[in-house]
Amino acid sequence: IITISLNSDQSYTQSYYSKSGYSVRNYLFIDTRTKEKHWLLQTNKFLFPKFDIIAENQYSDPEYKAEAILYEVIKTDSNKDKRLTTKDKITIALSLPSGKNYKEVLSDIDFFVGHTMVDSNTIMLIYQIDNVGYSAHVSLIDFSLSHKSTLPKIKNES
Repeated sequence: IITISLNSDQSYTQSYYSKSGYSVRNYLFIDTRTKEKHWLLQTNKFLFPKFDIIAENQYSDPEYKAEAILYEVIKTDSNKDKRLTTKDKITIALSLPSGKNYKEVLSDIDFFVGHTMVDSNTIMLIYQIDNVGYSAHVSLIDFSLSHKSTLPKIKNES
């Protein structure tokens, strides 16, 4: 499978500066064996700041097998600044390595810390909403969410 990102150029102009940057808006998946091609989504209106392959032994085995793809997605202008940026709320989504079976598993996240493999069928997501840390497990079989819980806080020592 080959994955190609669709990028757009976002230009911002304020009274005192201008800025330009490229943003990923969608992904095209091409199966080199079957010649099948398809877009991840049927729209280009979202922003994809992060794309991460989920695989066991990814860093120790050069022949690792991808289990899924994790996406950070910005879907709405939650801070009302008239543009989609990484300062807006985040949605976490997964798909198969082929780009099929896209499913959003978490939404309205302020900060996504990261993920780790729990076992060959499960990943743990760590994230923050309204200054509260959370963890949740996601099945790599059907992308269902389970074991969502808050992270412990550090006690203030005064």
